[in-house]
Amino acid sequence: MKNLESYLAEHPFLKGMDKKHIELIVGCAKNVRINPGEYLFHEGDEADLFYFIREGKLAMEVFRPQKGVLFFKHWETTMY
Repeated sequence: MKNLESYLAEHPFLKGMDKKHIELIVGCAKNVRINPGEYLFHEGDEADLFYFIREGKLAMEVFRPQKGVLFFKHWETTMY
């Protein structure tokens, strides 16, 4: 079984980053499982988290009062 350091070191966003920086990020990291239909965050939430998506489907929507959803984007990823 891989640990967080292995996953993050292989993530395309961090690939090739110096090991000491990976270790710093790992020290702040934790695994989180989001169930289907749950939101990672909402517009206006405090920006105090950063997500590396390992596997699953993700959608983003922009909602405006009286106009509804103006933008919807869907991504799917498999474990890297």
